[in-house]
Amino acid sequence: MAGLASPAPGLVMLVEALAPYWGGEAEVVRAYFESSTRTAATDRVWLARQCHKELVDGVDVRLPRLQDALADATVTDRRRLLRWATEAAEELHHCCLFAEVHDALGGESEPPLVLATVRQEWSWNANDALRALRETHRSEHGELGWRALVVTEGGCGVLYAAGAALAGRSPRDDLIAGACQHVLDDEFDHVLEGIAGDDAQPSDDWPLLRDLCVAQSVARIRMRDEQFEHPVHHRRLDELVDGGGCPISFDWQRAGFRLPL
Repeated sequence: MAGLASPAPGLVMLVEALAPYWGGEAEVVRAYFESSTRTAATDRVWLARQCHKELVDGVDVRLPRLQDALADATVTDRRRLLRWATEAAEELHHCCLFAEVHDALGGESEPPLVLATVRQEWSWNANDALRALRETHRSEHGELGWRALVVTEGGCGVLYAAGAALAGRSPRDDLIAGACQHVLDDEFDHVLEGIAGDDAQPSDDWPLLRDLCVAQSVARIRMRDEQFEHPVHHRRLDELVDGGGCPISFDWQRAGFRLPL
């Protein structure tokens, strides 16, 4: 505990505001994994959609930012450029990991995913709506909008945590768990960049950042519900998007902070 800094009050407010939405997203994912209607075929659907998400919402949003910064003579922070390049590579790796599981579950009788067509063939409406909301926030709020995207990206890793928890249940679950555990380790670092990284200097903008992140987190719950073909009852879904999920505890010590008082 020695040497750890106390989190800013605004950061504590942000995490507390998002915790029930992380919990709501987690409940949707767990409901799918526990469903009696889940099969290898339904797993292949959500995996293909996740490949689309890793590619379009992970790689594609980072590469233009990196290219613009590389061409900007005023940018002198080489570490930040390297971080963006590393994150883009990680997102592509995540896409490939889920694609490998997708293909393994299909066996030799099903064609493999082709990443060149994943963008067009595996989009879904609720994810398109989430992306549009994030683009609006970035257009209207600049760097703060970008930071909201980074904070909410991955939903604090709840999909990957739920997938990793499948380990040991079956060979199919072990494949999913292995991919999810790898992604989970990366995604926590991405969240940290949003809440406490080099760009995390919002001062009086904490309330606005909270509002942007909550709006995106609501859209994330609807995105996951559609990705997994609506595993929770619509009345419960309404409760979750209203902040009625069981809050997810944030690992303050792993993030480099003392536990908030």
